Formats: sequence, structure tokens, C-alpha cells
Amino acid sequence: MSLSQAASPDKIQTVGQITPEPEAALSGASGNSPVAANGPATNKGSPKEDSELGREGLLDAIDAEIAQREGAVTRHGISSWTVIGALVGLFWMALNEALERDYVWLNVALVVFVAHWYLGVVLSYWEKAFFSPIETKLQSPSKLSVNQLLIQTRLGSGLLAFYCIEMLGLCALSAYLGVHGFWQLSALSLPLYLLMLFLLVLLWVYMQLKIPFEFSTTAKANRRGVLMRILVIAWIAALLLSGTEAALGATDLSRNEVRLGLILAGTWSVFGLGLRLTRPAPGLEELRTLRTKLGFGSVDLGKARQDIKTILFGTPQEAYVANKAEQVLAELRTCNEICDRTIARIERAADLSERVRTALGDTKVADAVVSEFQASFRHIPKAFDAIEQHFRMAIEFRRKLDIRIEAARRLLELDGRTLESMLSRVDEAVLETCEARARIGHTYTRLRPAIDYLVDFQRKTQSSKKFSKLEIFSELFRD
Repeated sequence: MSLSQAASPDKIQTVGQITPEPEAALSGASGNSPVAANGPATNKGSPKEDSELGREGLLDAIDAEIAQREGAVTRHGISSWTVIGALVGLFWMALNEALERDYVWLNVALVVFVAHWYLGVVLSYWEKAFFSPIETKLQSPSKLSVNQLLIQTRLGSGLLAFYCIEMLGLCALSAYLGVHGFWQLSALSLPLYLLMLFLLVLLWVYMQLKIPFEFSTTAKANRRGVLMRILVIAWIAALLLSGTEAALGATDLSRNEVRLGLILAGTWSVFGLGLRLTRPAPGLEELRTLRTKLGFGSVDLGKARQDIKTILFGTPQEAYVANKAEQVLAELRTCNEICDRTIARIERAADLSERVRTALGDTKVADAVVSEFQASFRHIPKAFDAIEQHFRMAIEFRRKLDIRIEAARRLLELDGRTLESMLSRVDEAVLETCEARARIGHTYTRLRPAIDYLVDFQRKTQSSKKFSKLEIFSELFRD
């Protein structure tokens, strides 16, 4: 596209024209919606807002949370090298035991199964010391996010795949024992393993959903949880008793098989424990990043408070709609910025035209004006395409926003005024963008005579290039 085509009235007025279809798509199905009529919801001052921490207080709170989570990682005294050394030693012992003599592998599997359960019960209290310092109970006592659920159940979001693989291995071990005569032990353990595997997969599915579900922690739900906990403890006790009875009743169980089974069970338990305890505490890296951004002023206080709540308590339900609304607003803001730059270039072209008129015949001025005009207006075609592209993306995001709002009304417990406030912000941004697009056409119409004169002038003027492309290119690199 040439410069004359870029500055043509048809192209500029097309970008500046406000078509009813995109505006209607961005503003919703109805132009006189109650959201636009009522206006944005205002949040009046409250004691809670007045007592919010300032920047220094927020930095201190983040530092305290980071120190607490770092202490949770180091308080047990386990490091990655400790775990690696223990695993290498146990693996070497197991390899030597397995190669020195022959074993009845059914007996070894039985010892591994029983020892793994006993070690799991003992080590579970140790794991509790890791997660207890980072459990946050500042949210509503009747709701629990997926993030809080992972912490309170001592599960890490990055370890769900490992837990699933571990459950599959235990299911295979339980089925192997059941097939070879230990049917009572398999009948007690296999349903529990399958249930735990199902819950892990279900939790993974919950984490993949965009909509932030919350779990009820009311008194009734807590009573059900206590009953379920008692049932699980009784189930595990019966399983331990059954496994102990089976191991003691095995008449052909030798000491070497017991020793090898204990080593293998210890290797399995140390690997899982080390994998859980040597990982960074949940949210530690996010808190450090947020602390750096807040310290250098890259994020404001309101956004920092919202991010902290998301890290500590999980994604709030409002974010399901607010994130999509922010995407619409981001596209519209980009449109406004491009429109403002385009208007500034058009106004600058009018100034250059006036400069040429007043200095007619001055070759030096003519060269400078033509050089600036050609370099500046080369960006106009791309600017027009970018405006249309971002506006189309805003229309697409607005449609998805309407879908999310409908899903939120059906599945989430959100205040209708909160949704109306988000939609009001979007509607106001739409009007602002449409006005910015219209200003391009109005500005060009007002300054068209000056721009036409400058376009004709640069066609007739042969600019003497002072620098070659190679010289300009060489200045892009350091000396």
C-alpha cells in the first residue's frame, strides 16, 4: 500500500466509521440494557477499606508469609542431597540382597505391602508438620477453594501425577497378592486404592476447569467429614491388622525376604517423602515474584492484594468473569492507544504541511519534511489493520464474557451487582473506543486539505537521502 493510499479519505474514514454491528456485539444483545442504564456500581468507603495495609505493611506481610513458607521447607532438615544419598544407599542394599540369593517374591511383595502401610502411617504425622505452617484459614469458614483443599489434604498440585502413579502401583500390588491367595488383604485394600485414585483424578479434573468451584465446609459437611475420617481410620486399622496377620501367618517367610521387603518399602517411602518435602512450598515462587514487582512499583496495591488472595486462598469466583472482562478491556485500550497515535500522526502531517508552505523553496526544509512524512506515514496501513484486528478480538472476547456471565449466574454464588459493575466497565470502554475511532475520521476530514497538499508535495519532491540503509543498519548494534 502506497502513502497516498494510506492517507486516502476512504481508508481513514472507514477506520473512523462506527458500524452498528460491532458496537452492538460489544455492548451486548440490547443497547438499553439495565447495566448501561444503571451505570457502574460504586463502592463507598468502608472501615475495612480504611484499615487496609499500605505499601510497606503489605511488603512486610508478604515477607512474613515467604519466611513462613521457607521455614516449612527447611524445618524438617531434609535436603535434596540427603534424599538422593538415602535413595542410592537403599537401592544399593536392595540390589545386593536381590542378587546374593533366591527369594520367594510373593513373600517379598507381602512384606513390601505391609511395611509400606506402616511407614505411611508413621510418616503422615511428619508430613503434617510441613503443611501446617502454610494452611490459611482467613477466608469464609463455609467455603474452601481447590487450592486450600490441596494444602489441607497435604497434596501438592504438581504431584497429582505422582500420586496417581503411586496408586496404580499399589493397585497392581494388591491385585497380585489377591490372585496368589491373599484375597482378604486384597479385598480390604483394592477398593480403598481405587477410591483414592478416583478422587485424585476428580481433583485433577477440578483443577483443569476454568470456573473456580468451592467446596462446602459447613457444620453439616464437617460432621460428614469427621464420620468419613473415622471410617477411613477404621478401614486402615483393619487393613493393618489383616496384613500383619497375613505376614505372621506365612510359615515360609524367611529373614532375608523380610529384610529385602523392608528395604524396598523404605526405598518407596523415602522416594515419595523426599519428593513431597524437598519441593518448594505451595505459592512460594509466586509470592517472591509478587514481592519483587511490588517492591519496584510494577504493580499497584489493589492488584497486589488481589494477587496475594489468589495465591493464599485460590482463584476467587469473581475472577472467572473479571479475567475475561479484563481481556476485553485490554483489547479496547490497545485500540484507543493506536487511534491516539494515528491521530497524532495526522495532526503532525498538518503541521508539516504548514511548515512547507511557510518555507516554500527551502530545499533543506523540504528534505526534512519529506523524510519525516514518509517515515511516519509508513506505519498508517499497519495501524489501521491493528485497529480492526484488536476490535474484532474485543468482539470475540465480549461474546465469551456473556457466556461466562451466564455460566456464573447458574453455577456460582455471585452478587448480581458485581456482574453489572463488570459489564458497565466494558460498556464504557466500548463507547470510548468508538469515540476514538470516530475521532480519526473527524480529524482527517478537518485536516484533509493540508494533508492532500503535503501528499502532492512529497510526490513532486525528490528527497536527497543523507544516509544509506547500511549506515542506518550498522547503528543498530553496539560499538
